[in-house]
Amino acid sequence: MGNIIVLLVLSIAIALILRSLYFQHKNHKNCTGNCASCHSGGCHHDWEGILRQIKTDPPK
Repeated sequence: MGNIIVLLVLSIAIALILRSLYFQHKNHKNCTGNCASCHSGGCHHDWEGILRQIKTDPPK
């Protein structure tokens, strides 16, 4: 009986995780940092600002 309960709880958890991943993919909210893969056509990263910060703050 305990095995069935554990399997049921795990199945529900996996189903909720998959559902969340599906809706993130559907709504294009999973930004990978690669602007070529953006479906919205616009990249929201400020690459010039990032490069300026790297140049002004060298690694220690």
